[in-house]
Amino acid sequence: MASKYQPGMRGATLDEQIYRMCCLHPGFRVRLYQRQRSVTWTGTVRPTPLSSEYTVAIGLSIGLIPKVRVLRPALKIRDGASGLPHFYIESGTLCLHEAHEWNSMLYAADCIVPWTSLWLYFYEIWLLTGS
Repeated sequence: MASKYQPGMRGATLDEQIYRMCCLHPGFRVRLYQRQRSVTWTGTVRPTPLSSEYTVAIGLSIGLIPKVRVLRPALKIRDGASGLPHFYIESGTLCLHEAHEWNSMLYAADCIVPWTSLWLYFYEIWLLTGS
């Protein structure tokens, strides 16, 4: 993981974020939005060899927390549950971390992709066991 943020340090640029993602996760497709100063990556994540393969979209805008959506397969709600755990219903995005755990010094490739895989791992356990 990247070093801890220190005031006055420059955060990673979009170009640096894109380059790092290409290096660590070459299967992810990238779409750059210059005007919005944002990028979206689409790729697949498989938490374990026995897991389903999930297509996810990771959106990153400079100065904002990354947003992750699972595109395929559709996430299911376990019987008897009122909703998905650690999931923002309004935006349809995963809750991967607390706000203070992300800063501009971190790379989506180093943090967001592994955190997404971990979220999906625990999601599969929750579907099976309810906890």
